[in-house]
Amino acid sequence: MKRLIPRAWIGCLVVSVFFSACGQPDQPLPVSVFVETETDFLLRLEENHYTASNPGLVKADTAVIGGIRHWGIFEHAPNRIEFPDVYIGSDARLEFAIGILEGAWGHGGDGVRFQISAVRPGQTPQILYSRYIDPKHDARHRAWLPESVALSGIQNVTAAIVFETTPGEQPGDTDTDSDWAFWANPWLRSAGREVVRPAATRRNILLITVDTLRADYLGCYGHPFIQTPAIDQLAAAGILFEQARSACFHTNPSFVSILTSLSPFAHGLISNEQRLRVPLPCLPQILQEQGYATAAALSAYHLENVMSGLGRWFDQYDKPLPMKIRPGSITTSAAIRELERIMDRPFFYWIHYYDPHQPYQALGAYHGMYYQGDPADPAHHSMAKARFHTSWKTDSPDSWIYGIRDLDYFKTEYAAEVSYTDAEVGRLLDALRRLQLDRDTVIVFTADHGESLGEHGVYFDHWTQFDTDLRVPLIISCPPAVPVGRRISTPVSTLDIAPTVLDLTGESNHILARNLFEGRSLRPLWEFPVDGEPRVLSSDGVYYTNIAGWDDRCKVIWEMQRFVYHEDYQLLPDRVWIYDLQSDPGETQPAGCFYWRATDCPPPSWEELIHLPPPVIDYQRILQVKQQAADRAALSPGQLRAWFQENNGRDYLREDLVNDDQFLIRVSTLLNTLQRRVNPVPVRERVRDFPDLAGLFGDEASFIQPVDSRMKEFLHSLGYVSNP
Repeated sequence: MKRLIPRAWIGCLVVSVFFSACGQPDQPLPVSVFVETETDFLLRLEENHYTASNPGLVKADTAVIGGIRHWGIFEHAPNRIEFPDVYIGSDARLEFAIGILEGAWGHGGDGVRFQISAVRPGQTPQILYSRYIDPKHDARHRAWLPESVALSGIQNVTAAIVFETTPGEQPGDTDTDSDWAFWANPWLRSAGREVVRPAATRRNILLITVDTLRADYLGCYGHPFIQTPAIDQLAAAGILFEQARSACFHTNPSFVSILTSLSPFAHGLISNEQRLRVPLPCLPQILQEQGYATAAALSAYHLENVMSGLGRWFDQYDKPLPMKIRPGSITTSAAIRELERIMDRPFFYWIHYYDPHQPYQALGAYHGMYYQGDPADPAHHSMAKARFHTSWKTDSPDSWIYGIRDLDYFKTEYAAEVSYTDAEVGRLLDALRRLQLDRDTVIVFTADHGESLGEHGVYFDHWTQFDTDLRVPLIISCPPAVPVGRRISTPVSTLDIAPTVLDLTGESNHILARNLFEGRSLRPLWEFPVDGEPRVLSSDGVYYTNIAGWDDRCKVIWEMQRFVYHEDYQLLPDRVWIYDLQSDPGETQPAGCFYWRATDCPPPSWEELIHLPPPVIDYQRILQVKQQAADRAALSPGQLRAWFQENNGRDYLREDLVNDDQFLIRVSTLLNTLQRRVNPVPVRERVRDFPDLAGLFGDEASFIQPVDSRMKEFLHSLGYVSNP
């Protein structure tokens, strides 16, 4: 890949200076560590590292048996899947579960034999496991059947492992009707191998992100019963930011903002259905220029380079194919393997988990771990008033929402998925400790956005500018450079992650960061905490539908376009909501609302606006919205007070705040700041002094481009709302 940043502008880190700053010895010695000898066969299948006698009847998938959902390998009998070159160490054990899918129980057929063998060149295949099940005729087989097989007779060898399904109990049986065999979570685990790696010379960076994770659903953020011991321990070993919020409530724009420290309206990617056209300067790019290995392990296909444009920034960009969405266990397996590969040099590694995203269907033993009773019981009524986006087909029996009457069921299944993800984060952090990388690694834990679980009339989605969708966890650990067990209440943004990481790696004054990054390093908050002017932070809505801004006292949400999510949740052009975060931290009751007038003419009534059809949002429409925002006159506190005192039945502010000059100053400051942020300085202007970069950028329209229509269909299948 072509370098975008001249090396003369970057400079090299001096090892002795770096380690002096971070409390490490000047001449570190090599380190003896243990690498895993585990094989995740589902990951092998995903990577196409196998052969099958009938490959058309083999796939990675999820299955539900007896109400329990597992990821695994579907293998219709008769079939033979061979995984070559599997290392079997000492104390080896196979772990998996078997089952026949429920749809086969009432059909023909005579059951399936499941068998696993080890095959070494020139030797007779060694059967490691064999079992016949017939759920049609034996009710004991109508469930997942967990297995754990010790391989005491084979160790410290490399062999092919064969998973085989055959019809019927006896050799020669030929009835293959509905032989829908499934191997759940097949693993081979054995003792690790000791290797020697060079000692670290620079701090590594491990960025762990969880899709759709609300901060208040973690134990360390105060949830009373959700079990998140790994994340809680990470917070106890570092700094937890209590009031961190995302730059956007959708995935791809949010992650681009995390890596570039640019707001969505600045970097140009304003929805999941677009991709970046040019490689904007960003955190992994800068670190790559310093000699870092850059890698990513992702759980959602819409982050793949074809969808997002993000992959060009990484040496290794692991993506979930052909599964599209993969469970955290596979992502962790891929991540640990990559850590072992790149641990001999400084690295920036991004690991992304997707599991808490809807549909809320927790895996295995996590299903129902926080819920008791029957969620479909007619006595429940908490879902009676639930409304969903107009595109959702919740009245279909195939819908994951269909028939559930208790809102607490969905909340607890979401919570169970959070606990499942925490277990995978724990597994990843255990590997980091086993490789003795934990003392040399900056760990950043965060999320792209949160999730609405019925608040503000939005269910199981992330389309609002409220804290349910914006407030995310942010934890930073970097011993001994970061204090232990500190909690910081100052409002911060995910835009601050990249500048903070550069600060912790000795590049706080990097020339590109100075010219491009909108965030700021958070290091002063734990080293030199001082009270200063309230900082204005913001979040950009997709397609320029709205924008929100807040400081440490109040919040405003400016709706810029008409948008109908459902009949009870609509945006109206130029409506502004005001929230007093001091008296209403949950944003449950607006302190005020007004219509931001462009001229002296009175605006249309809200009743008139509601009956207008929403506009088709395209690039020309976005330009129009940006121009309308730029044409707004700056709002003074006096102007706001005059509007609220008109008593026109439309504009209002809580009585005790109308004459509160300081509160009105805050509101006007927030709105005038948002007006500028709707029309930020274009990136091409910010990089005009960088010849290698300036030539990449054309007009704003060329920053982004739509993705393939098939990818849009895939996003819609996940429940993402299309272009309004």
